[in-house]
Amino acid sequence: MSEEGKPEKTGDVNIMDLVPCFGLCCCIFSMYTVIPDCCGSVFENIICCLGCKLMTCKPSKESGVMCKLIGADCDCVPFKVCCQGRSQMCCLDTRISFPPTKEIPCLVTCCFLTCFYDYNCLCACGNDVEAMHIKMARKVGGGDYEADDDDDDEDQRGKATKKGSKGKRRDNGDAGGQWEAVEDPETGKVYYVNTVTQKTQWEKPY
Repeated sequence: MSEEGKPEKTGDVNIMDLVPCFGLCCCIFSMYTVIPDCCGSVFENIICCLGCKLMTCKPSKESGVMCKLIGADCDCVPFKVCCQGRSQMCCLDTRISFPPTKEIPCLVTCCFLTCFYDYNCLCACGNDVEAMHIKMARKVGGGDYEADDDDDDEDQRGKATKKGSKGKRRDNGDAGGQWEAVEDPETGKVYYVNTVTQKTQWEKPY
């Protein structure tokens, strides 16, 4: 994950930005509306240790390159799943994985109504995956998740992380509130969240 919280590689799609419309366990159909990243198409498949990726007309994340007209990769990757596939064509994202992973969680969704997320019952309608993660954090409380203590609505874009990643809170008068050190579950890096303004940053504020 980059400092802005977006995927680093051209063609990558952050699972937190997806709005699932249909899903059955390890297969998910979602809307992807992040502009301009939703332009173009990407097809990516992994079978055991073989990974292949093809992309066309994707906005590039590489410096000095505006658009990736055609790109293809075929690599030997560490074994994590038996099979996994992902395709993104403009605003439609489709992905499947066996077994489910953090990038492709287990969920049950019909017509944008999700009733099951990450092996837990959950009622969410029209929410993106990040909002579902926050809802689940508030629901299970002291379980596998933790969320910010803010009591705002689920559209509040806070951070929800796995249990044990929450750091110390210290008052920072210059910043106008308290800061919380949080470990990013994807990269293991620590970032900081202002619990008053919800601002996030990688630099240590105190």
